[in-house]
Amino acid sequence: MKAKIENLDAERPDVAVLQHAADLLKKGSVIVCPTDTGYAFAANALSVRAIGGVFNLKGRSFSNPIHVAVRDIGEAEKYAFVTEPARFLAGRYLPGAL
Repeated sequence: MKAKIENLDAERPDVAVLQHAADLLKKGSVIVCPTDTGYAFAANALSVRAIGGVFNLKGRSFSNPIHVAVRDIGEAEKYAFVTEPARFLAGRYLPGAL
């Protein structure tokens, strides 16, 4: 497995670095990115190869699900059943921690 570290200035992000990350995700690769609490693996949730890579890197059983990030409640509805209480909470708290 190859690894390359790219630094990104949050105030003035380098478009080439962002494009490289997007290209890797499109190819089914897994990248690591900072979050507000640590670091996370990022992968294309619709790619079997990418998801397998995340489970492999984490040493995680396939019976233990992982999170999927979506841009809004409409996108979430493409992949999951969204209840009315969930829709209410999303409307009230997203974007943001929920």
